[in-house]
Amino acid sequence: MGILSLQHMASAAYLASLRNMLGEFIVRNAHSVDVNQLLTSWSFEQDAKWHWDNHHLLVDQMQNSGEYTQWNHVNFLALPQQGTQRRLQQAYSRALYTFLFSLVDQLRAIKILSAAGHGASAFLHAPESLPGCSMSNQEFEIAVKLRLGTKIYPLLLEKCSCGETLDAAGDHLLKCKRGNEWDTRHTAINQVVASIVRSAQLPVSTELVLSTLTPPDPFLSLPTATFKQY
Repeated sequence: MGILSLQHMASAAYLASLRNMLGEFIVRNAHSVDVNQLLTSWSFEQDAKWHWDNHHLLVDQMQNSGEYTQWNHVNFLALPQQGTQRRLQQAYSRALYTFLFSLVDQLRAIKILSAAGHGASAFLHAPESLPGCSMSNQEFEIAVKLRLGTKIYPLLLEKCSCGETLDAAGDHLLKCKRGNEWDTRHTAINQVVASIVRSAQLPVSTELVLSTLTPPDPFLSLPTATFKQY
């Protein structure tokens, strides 16, 4: 969904906080503390080394041609004191992006591109009061399933109305122009965009949906038969 899990953020956050804390400590005690002596006896050594290795393992494999970035105090102190976590996280995210692309097929690659695209997590900052910026529980469930690549519907027919065989995730329904899903999404997006334009006091007109111009299907008004299972 455009958001990294805490597992992928923990090492960058730990190293950044430790580096910033150490930098602040050195500044405040510059005249009374020997940095080298402090680092040789500090109690964070093992934890810092573990997070360093955990962070650099993927980065070195994917970006540094497998050349290992060794843990030592010189390399640690070389980390920038401003924007440390952001820089570490960006390097890790790029490496993770490359690693995932090396494992998946084309369909999964498309989903990774969608989740990693610019503004993929912008929905977290969208004010719910604006048109089109809120989702119902069902809409949110479908959005999550699309990102994860799981089945959209628990029960799915084998073939679409156009004759194509449906894939397990139901992605075909989102692109088939003969199926109702594509038309429904297209109409919903049009209505949302029109609402946003109207909220700015600007004139807007939308296209008519052909289904609204046709007479109702007489079979749709028939009562649905129910069957008991014995």
